[in-house]
Amino acid sequence: MINIVFELDDKFARHCAAVIVSVMKNHTIASAEDRIHFFLLCNLTEENREKLLSLKQTWDFEISFINVDETLFAKLPLDNNSPTLYYRLLIPEILPENVEKIIHLDSDLILNADIKRLWDIKLDGYLIAAVLDEPKINRKKTYINAGVVVYNIKALKEFGFCKKWRDYADVLPQGVKLQYYDQDILNYIIDERVLFLEPNWNVEKYNLSLLTGGNLENLGTLIYSLNIIHYTTQSKPWLPFSEHPLKHLYIKCAKLTPWGNQAGEHSFFERMVYLSKLLLKFWIVHPLFFFKAKFWARVKEYGFVETII
Repeated sequence: MINIVFELDDKFARHCAAVIVSVMKNHTIASAEDRIHFFLLCNLTEENREKLLSLKQTWDFEISFINVDETLFAKLPLDNNSPTLYYRLLIPEILPENVEKIIHLDSDLILNADIKRLWDIKLDGYLIAAVLDEPKINRKKTYINAGVVVYNIKALKEFGFCKKWRDYADVLPQGVKLQYYDQDILNYIIDERVLFLEPNWNVEKYNLSLLTGGNLENLGTLIYSLNIIHYTTQSKPWLPFSEHPLKHLYIKCAKLTPWGNQAGEHSFFERMVYLSKLLLKFWIVHPLFFFKAKFWARVKEYGFVETII
């Protein structure tokens, strides 16, 4: 059995469904060992649970919903975000005892290859396997992106991961900011026992630029080698004005879910309301942006919407 875990709230239920569809579309079940069990860490409404369960009418998989006690994260900063940010910290302890290995996937990505290829990677001697994130100032060179992670559950339990993150939460100063929340915590706690995966297992904006040499015209020949597309920027493929060059992969899968009528369809009014909100938000943070040469240089390079979000 191939084990896959998500953490999500009602807002991301439809996007998680698209990920599940992408997994199943690209997966071949040759034996009982190839069957997939999805574990969803969530506190969803009954309606959203039923919609996710309805995918079993088309695809052959197992699914378990595991409720999460959000008070466990009371000492961690949220900054008006959903507590689901921290659900994955519970992965080594909240799953059934017989689960010794699991693949964690964010709900803002799409599979473009058979998940079994990732599952078959050996974790002997490693706590996790993941892809390096974009290098930044004050980041250690081994900083990983936590959107796609293979967890060695047995090794993490022996390592005492869950006690370590709780101890970390206990000593966090009040009002402290974490830029990437659970991802920062995971990177802080995990030692050097990380197996680094090839960038095509987590193709976020940074890795897409690396793999194409900065030239998106190369996508035509590269697309079949991009195993997982991770929509990490604010320009998500389901949002109005999304300029992601691979958003069509998400839309194709989303149309096969119970939320298919919401995939990639935005009225003129919805687009204008969304743009107005973006402008207002950007104006509050950067009131003089129209007068800065740096702003217009970024617009020329990335586009107007990509710049303001």
